[in-house]
Amino acid sequence: MQVGNCRRLCLVLLPSLALLAAGCGGGGGGGGPKPQPINNPPSVSIVQPDRNPCSLDVQSAQYLDITVQVNDPDGGKVDCIWTWDAGSVSPSEQSVDAGGQTTARFTPPSYDGQCNLTVTVSDGEASVAANIAVQVTGSIGTPTGQLRIASINANPDPVLPSQASTLSANVENPSGKTLTYNWKCRYGTLTGSGRIVTWTAPGSTGAYGIYLTISDGTKSVSGGRVVTVAGPAGGLLGEYFKTIRDKNIVKLDQMVFTRLDPQINFLWERLSPDPSKLPSEGWGARWTGYVKCEQPGSYVFRAHVDDGIRVKVQNDNGDWVAVIPTNDTNWTDHTGGAWLPEYPEAIQLQGGKWYPIEVEFFQGAADAFIRLYWSINGGQESIIPQDALKPPST
Repeated sequence: MQVGNCRRLCLVLLPSLALLAAGCGGGGGGGGPKPQPINNPPSVSIVQPDRNPCSLDVQSAQYLDITVQVNDPDGGKVDCIWTWDAGSVSPSEQSVDAGGQTTARFTPPSYDGQCNLTVTVSDGEASVAANIAVQVTGSIGTPTGQLRIASINANPDPVLPSQASTLSANVENPSGKTLTYNWKCRYGTLTGSGRIVTWTAPGSTGAYGIYLTISDGTKSVSGGRVVTVAGPAGGLLGEYFKTIRDKNIVKLDQMVFTRLDPQINFLWERLSPDPSKLPSEGWGARWTGYVKCEQPGSYVFRAHVDDGIRVKVQNDNGDWVAVIPTNDTNWTDHTGGAWLPEYPEAIQLQGGKWYPIEVEFFQGAADAFIRLYWSINGGQESIIPQDALKPPST
């Protein structure tokens, strides 16, 4: 697995998001955010053996080679991770060129029965899996009465980058002998011992293999678990401020708290987003991140708001376009609310990308609400959904 894969979006945790958001307010150029291609998920298929389930007679062969085809429309490297419930697979992890094939060797356990193998491929953002069942025959033993790893659980899964997931093994130990547990991973950090351990995930998103070997002093068996590391759920980073005002000039002044907001779709009435931290009047918010524009064409952004709003979206050249400009109509009080801008203008986008977006809002007095809408190529206007938004990333 290549943690440094350039296509990985290393999403950071919420306490750090505020630092990243500062670059969203500038113009084109510089080191701020840029439009990002929308990721296409990889795919994997089993080429050999050509039957699934397949069989392995250990009287004729002591192992089985399994070849898989890995594809990714985006190209580059794809991580390939094997897990199993009996026997073992080697190599358990490797990096494969998109469009290529790779072969892993399955070594069966010392007993007959069905072994279930899974290959998971990941491009750092998305992962998919393929399963193959191998019926082992020709051994003397049977699964009954055997030392076995029944399952490995992970909580949570997925886990945020650099955060912890608890791993617990469910083991069948008919002999009742004392067991030793040997946990291993190539990425991240394992702490603890025995049946339950803690895995601290690496800082990069993707799929990661964690492996366990148990022994009763006579026999040893192994198994594995893939845990997904993913960034925060879709939405925008919300920063909430106290404001200062000189007549009609309003400034977002003192930032009080941050959070991840799934949508810009709020009806606060006469309360603030957090009454314990912000007053009901004289506050504002800034939301930053990316908006997912899949189709090429015209995008119109509008808001139903009380009081003021301004919105910028970056175009394909990396220039910020004021889709709801700062002017005397938009960045002012709107008692009872207003649809803004009064005369919307479309921004032309090539599509197929995540485009940086910045939304700023202020609340003067009385009621407060904001709903951010879009329409695409003259289609129906709707509130921008959570799955079309994501917070700032590195």
